[in-house]
Amino acid sequence: MAKNIKKQLVFSKELLDLAEHKARKFGISFGEYLRLLIINDSEKGVDYEYHTTPEEEDSIKKSLEDYAAGRYKILKTDKDIHEFMENQNNEL
Repeated sequence: MAKNIKKQLVFSKELLDLAEHKARKFGISFGEYLRLLIINDSEKGVDYEYHTTPEEEDSIKKSLEDYAAGRYKILKTDKDIHEFMENQNNEL
């Protein structure tokens, strides 16, 4: 079963009124209307640009540098994960 996650969203009054009106028009809840919009966009292959903050950019840059320097370990199997975690616990 999929895990439900709550997310707080901020809307302008006009946008919220429009979305709530549309939901009522279709006889569904506001949340269900938003879920349907997301599903419809996904099915249509709608692609959105994602803009990162400077902090995210720094984190991504550091991660890529660490990866290039070989500081990442690829864990492909449950055994790999188990051994890695055991080694981490032994280092504590």
